[in-house]
Amino acid sequence: EVVLDSRGGDVRQAAGSRIDISAVSNRAGKLTATALGQDAGTVSLLGGIAGGSSGHYDAGGTEVPFAAGGADIRGQHIADFGGLNQRLTDGGLVGSRSFQLKQGDLVLGNELRGREINVSVDAGRLTVNGTVDASGEQVGSIRLAARDGVHLAGSAVLDAHGSVLRVDSYGQLIEAPNRAVIDIDAGSGRLVLDGGARMDLRAGTAGKADRIASLGTLELSAQRLGGARGNDVAIDAAGPLAIDGARTITVNGFWSYTDAR
Repeated sequence: EVVLDSRGGDVRQAAGSRIDISAVSNRAGKLTATALGQDAGTVSLLGGIAGGSSGHYDAGGTEVPFAAGGADIRGQHIADFGGLNQRLTDGGLVGSRSFQLKQGDLVLGNELRGREINVSVDAGRLTVNGTVDASGEQVGSIRLAARDGVHLAGSAVLDAHGSVLRVDSYGQLIEAPNRAVIDIDAGSGRLVLDGGARMDLRAGTAGKADRIASLGTLELSAQRLGGARGNDVAIDAAGPLAIDGARTITVNGFWSYTDAR
């Protein structure tokens, strides 16, 4: 585990340096970088980061790969977001990726990859134009949140499907480890889902068609329109959407108010 924490300044990794949290025949480690100070707060990781893993283990009936490395990065600003994620992918760090951006908007293309993906934009808007990839042998999870709204363009793909169906020692399906999760929270803004956007929560896609499981959970949250007694939610989804593998789809409408005293 590598923890880099700057309470009043920046976290900077030089381009020629290297962080290695990889593992062989075991689960890899985790990199945490935090720079939330108001006066600075930039996380700039320009060097190499190795976080790959190898091998499988028996999870009570199914051979499961050891988890690759994870990254938890929180800052007022994150430098070269796209380039950073490409370096993480090149280094095999595809186990988990969590980002908290305190200032500004964020636009995602095809750079995010990891079994567990969490992105929080605390003072801006989040736009997804490409593929957020949480797929693999096991199902994944994708959680996106932004204070000023989330927009999935027509070209957006949220992919959390798993290719291998988890079963017990008797060959019976185990629901929990086959349950992919996509959770989107638009905060006080609007959740816009353009026609053509796709979400994939299937499990067991590498097997026979009749063994592909639809156990996923999709949760959509946005502000309630018209006050506490309003009957609408700030979600725009007029066009056709492709949602595969969901057992449960939940829409939450939230309203913040001050209690009468």
